[in-house]
Amino acid sequence: MTSKKKEKNLKRSKIITLKLTDIELAVLNEAADVTGLSRSEYLRKLLLEKQINHAPLQFHIIKRLLSFHAGLHHVLFLFFVSQDIH
Repeated sequence: MTSKKKEKNLKRSKIITLKLTDIELAVLNEAADVTGLSRSEYLRKLLLEKQINHAPLQFHIIKRLLSFHAGLHHVLFLFFVSQDIH
């Protein structure tokens, strides 16, 4: 059984602040999303393990295409709705 002192030492209580550009944040968010990790867990693993196994590239591409398709569908819908108003 783990002692209370050891549990206290393992608790994550330290906070760091990191400034990123919009592009850097987007890259971080995408990388964390692809791995299914939170940003904190992604950065922690990157720091401690030096390697993070990403989902297959095909999954990433399909996810992007589906997102693009949904956005395009919404734009087309709005276009045709605006045409009906005139």
